[in-house]
Amino acid sequence: GISAAAPAIAHAVIVIGPERTCRLCTLYPARISRDFREVLRAMQSLFLTQELLLATPADWKWGERVIVAPGLSTEAARDKFASLEIRPVPSGKEYL
Repeated sequence: GISAAAPAIAHAVIVIGPERTCRLCTLYPARISRDFREVLRAMQSLFLTQELLLATPADWKWGERVIVAPGLSTEAARDKFASLEIRPVPSGKEYL
């Protein structure tokens, strides 16, 4: 069996951006398989959101709609994105 003193084996995925900063880091225990589709989804999201002031929702897939980043005002988003849709949410805040 494995004792508490035994080293733990893990698999890591680390993405370093052009600014030499860590953009993504995931660590999987060896007994849990990695999902390459999730790694690809995260990479696509990083490229898409890098300079566009956008965010991707959970379970987002390439080609689906994205979310305007919270730091961008509604007025600025209207000017920047021609296909902008505003959706109501229970909090009363605008969901762009």
